[in-house]
Amino acid sequence: MYALSKLCDEHDTSGGIAGKVEVEVENHRRNMCAFSHLPTMGNHAAPAEIRAITDIMWGSELWDQYYKFTIVRNPWDWALSLLDYSQHQLGQKLDFGDVVERSQRRYWFSDRDEPLADFYIRYENLDADYARVCSHLGLREEPLPKLRVGTRDTQKPYWEYYTDEMRELIEQAFQLEINYFSYRFGE
Repeated sequence: MYALSKLCDEHDTSGGIAGKVEVEVENHRRNMCAFSHLPTMGNHAAPAEIRAITDIMWGSELWDQYYKFTIVRNPWDWALSLLDYSQHQLGQKLDFGDVVERSQRRYWFSDRDEPLADFYIRYENLDADYARVCSHLGLREEPLPKLRVGTRDTQKPYWEYYTDEMRELIEQAFQLEINYFSYRFGE
């Protein structure tokens, strides 16, 4: 969001950067009035929330014309990252049950489990997939800054943090994502 927001003009909508970040950044928040009533104020609004507003304000044709993309992440790695972020950045102690309740599914799939995006950037392939989005949109590629960097030891692979019970809990809760994006636990 931050890298692409630098390419927006005054008529484009772009959310802000919330929370602690590792680098000093300017908050590029523009034209968010239409989305300000959402609980997330547009920063993490689900596609259904955004579409409802765009349909009312600009007509349903606009949604269909846009190239929609989002980021997905291996659910086991994502769950561990959320636990780390919640504890060290937000001061909240979550467990794996809490993580399951914070499923990201609404960002990727409809209520009928249909994909919502035209393209999914894989976190595991972030730079290359981001370059594909920029190329598709005919945009110059802005470097991706490292924002909201976690505290866990990234030299240790995520699967080494898991017990069998924790692994199975995430596998059951995120079966749709695991199957659709062909994610696997481990290397």
